[in-house]
Order: sequence, then C-alpha cells, then structure tokens
Amino acid sequence: MGTDERKFIHDLATPLSAASLTLEAVIEELKSPECKNLELVQYLSDALKSIEKIKTLLEERRTFLIKNG
Repeated sequence: MGTDERKFIHDLATPLSAASLTLEAVIEELKSPECKNLELVQYLSDALKSIEKIKTLLEERRTFLIKNG
C-alpha cells in the first residue's frame, strides 16, 4: 500500500511543481512596470499559494510514509 501511495504522491507532485514554476514565471512577468493589472497578479499569487499548500501536504504525507514504512 505505501509504495502505491508514494507513487501516487510523486505522480501528483510532478505536475503541481510544473504548474507552480509556470505561475511564478507569469507572476514575475506581470510585475513589470508595464503591467497595470495588479488584480490579475493577486489572483495568480493566490493560486500559487494554493498549489504550494497542496505540495506541502503531499510532502508531509510522503515523509509520514517513509518514516512508517
């Protein structure tokens, strides 16, 4: 069971990391002086925070599985 769950966690974490990196790049681009849409930056920042929370939960579960075999 633990191995299957660890694989699932890995399979879920991989696209979340990619989405996180993409959002970070878009946010940085939108923070340029030419961008006037600060509301959009905030929406994307909130989405990034949600992804980071999910990644944290996955990492906590992965650590638990490793410690408890």
